[in-house]
Amino acid sequence: MILPPSGIILEGMKQFLKIIFLFLIVLSPLRAQNFGIAVEDQVLSALINPAAMGVGNSGGFAYINRYSTDQGFLNDYDLLFSLGNLAYSYGNFYGTDKHLIASGFRLAPGSYGGISYQWYKDSTEQKGGGLGLSFMIRPSNSISLAVKGVDLNNQASTELGFGFRPLFFSKKLASRFTLSGDARIEDSQWQEVSLGAFVEPTDGVKIFSDYNFEKEVFQLGVRLSFSYLEVGSAMDASGDRAWKDGTFQALSSFKKQRSLMEHSLHKAIEYDLAGVILDAPTGRYSSEFPRKELRSLADFILDMEKIKKDTTAKAIIFKNQEFKTNFANLLEIEEILKEVKESGKKIYFYYDSIDNLPYSLVASVADELYLNPAGSVFLQGFSVTNFYLKDFFDQWGIKVHNFRSHEYKTAYNSFSESGMTDEEREALQYLYDGLHTEMIRMIKEGRGSRLTDTAQSLIDRGPFIHASQALAMGLVDRLTYEDEFDAVMKERKLNVFKASLSTGNMDYDWDEAGQPVIAVIYAIGGITRGEGTAGSSIGSDSMVRAIRNARRNPLVKGIILRVNSEGGSSLASDLIAREVALCRMGEHPKPVVVSMGGAAASGGYYMAVPASRIIASPASITGSIGVITILPEISGLMEKIGIAVDTVKTAENAETGNILKPLTRDEEEQIREYIAAIYDQFITLVSEYRELSIEEVDESARGRIWTGTQARERGLVDINGGLTTAFGVMKELIQTENELRLIEIVPGRNPGFLERMVTEPFLGRIKTESPLPEDLKNLMMMYQSLSEYEEGEALYLMPYTAEELGVSP
Repeated sequence: MILPPSGIILEGMKQFLKIIFLFLIVLSPLRAQNFGIAVEDQVLSALINPAAMGVGNSGGFAYINRYSTDQGFLNDYDLLFSLGNLAYSYGNFYGTDKHLIASGFRLAPGSYGGISYQWYKDSTEQKGGGLGLSFMIRPSNSISLAVKGVDLNNQASTELGFGFRPLFFSKKLASRFTLSGDARIEDSQWQEVSLGAFVEPTDGVKIFSDYNFEKEVFQLGVRLSFSYLEVGSAMDASGDRAWKDGTFQALSSFKKQRSLMEHSLHKAIEYDLAGVILDAPTGRYSSEFPRKELRSLADFILDMEKIKKDTTAKAIIFKNQEFKTNFANLLEIEEILKEVKESGKKIYFYYDSIDNLPYSLVASVADELYLNPAGSVFLQGFSVTNFYLKDFFDQWGIKVHNFRSHEYKTAYNSFSESGMTDEEREALQYLYDGLHTEMIRMIKEGRGSRLTDTAQSLIDRGPFIHASQALAMGLVDRLTYEDEFDAVMKERKLNVFKASLSTGNMDYDWDEAGQPVIAVIYAIGGITRGEGTAGSSIGSDSMVRAIRNARRNPLVKGIILRVNSEGGSSLASDLIAREVALCRMGEHPKPVVVSMGGAAASGGYYMAVPASRIIASPASITGSIGVITILPEISGLMEKIGIAVDTVKTAENAETGNILKPLTRDEEEQIREYIAAIYDQFITLVSEYRELSIEEVDESARGRIWTGTQARERGLVDINGGLTTAFGVMKELIQTENELRLIEIVPGRNPGFLERMVTEPFLGRIKTESPLPEDLKNLMMMYQSLSEYEEGEALYLMPYTAEELGVSP
């Protein structure tokens, strides 16, 4: 019979599988692997060297059974259950029960420690046990050294091991060939010296061997890997019992391994973790329990890097992912998704409806955008509408003294003005023009050829663009319901796997102890004195402590300060800036690279100024170099309602700032001089570290806000980019081409359960769900913001929050 080509392939695969099955049966009378304590770092590491569990590959299950061609499977087996850093093993050795608990952990980059305790009970009820300690260090990505203390509380012995990867010069081949050596020291005697090798000539086929010089025994083993399942055996290949005794092994790993046969050659990854992209790696986004679609920006970037390198993935799918984050983060997400496309992968999006900023991102990178037939595209550009309370306050005899260094420092104009000033309007318009340019660029680059009109004209026809209109305009590619979208993916022979269900891939590369360590410190929120709250406010005490500890730590080679702050206390900002400056010229100097997120303005910019390099996204809100403070006065209100006020004092200005009395001219002048002095301090700092003249700084300052692009044109920042750019700049500063080891630090206290369950939901409901009038809600939120600062304190604070500007959800 002549088989068609497809039949020949199918028959060949069947014969191949038969050969593999028979091969394993023949090899199954084997001896257990008992070498490679510096090499084995996967599921069996709990039995071989617990310290290697700290690498992170050891999660899974294993079944090991001794076998003899004379007697078949013997009553000598082990069952291993590993959660990664903690493992339990139960075994039976001819009627003797064996138990083992082991734990391993990373001590520092490239170094690991482990502990184990083993106990047993035989048929005569005799009991025993032993404590084990182990340590492993990998000084480079090609050398591994290990020491293991066995039965330390009884007849102690020591095992030593080394590993070497001779193909270290090739990142692709290095992990496929490893040499190992092991020895035992007992009673000051060297015993059981052996040399071995581990080879993976092709994906999923692992061959390992070992020669024991003392026993003159040669072992040979093979394991075959099928993604998450691995089967194999090791056997004696010398001596009187050659090819008759050995061990059968079946292992299941939590992490995907290189596979003999890939599960899918047309895999599509549905990335369902992009609902909210956080600035800092904290599990606390709201008072609710963390949702599965939460991800930090750094984690998202790492996820996309893995997908980019996954040769089995042909596409990535986003379904109704909101990408709730600031505009600056969206630009960085755009860059990494473009790299995913350049790796040859398609990117598909499906939405029931899609909002303004996420649409810009999707338009820029989507190969195809599908929209629900009943959905809409909410496209409208940027705007801000503010309230002004001066006339309202005048009616009640209330006055707000708004002391500001310059006309563009408009943070409290809502309380002191009757309407938007010309300076405020000018600054906002210029800022929005810069942000809008980025939005137009994104839409034009991704969909320019598919649009029926210019991007600007289509935005002008928003915001409520029904699905049928969006299709006619070229804003989307197809109108389908979600199940129809899934059917389209199946028609394209894509097998879809959800990212949230993935346990990740096995890491075959060795971390090295000499890998440069970089501290990534997150400065998120308003700047206050004292302790901050991790991920939501910057306290000078906690931030200074984090920077100082990183500066003094000899293992840390540099600091990346990720800033997303609209400013706050001038004193707190100065304390943090001084600590950044000490990294440049104090004891234990090291480079500091600032990476600006959604906003790094006023105090957020002040503390960034002394850094070695400042990097801002084109959409980062920065600048706002100026000073402001407010003092409310209700003496008129007291007079209107007939309440008398009088004072006793011991100094001329003892009652300055008392809301119950008017400010005198001398008091007002004194406050203005104070504001002017702090402003001079601000621009002098910028002039010194940015190497600009005082006049140049003043021209770009005066409280005015800029986009990251506009700030770079004025010399306020060095480079436009994001976190990935910051990593590249740091490599240049510390003069290394090696991969960086990142230690992420989020300074501040972590709120307790009750605080998260009570305080935050209340504030969140005021902001989003309260039926109160919008002006009253804004007042309550403003009061909550002001309560974080000292009364009358000079503030480095930008005029609007990122949310008010419409560049953050």
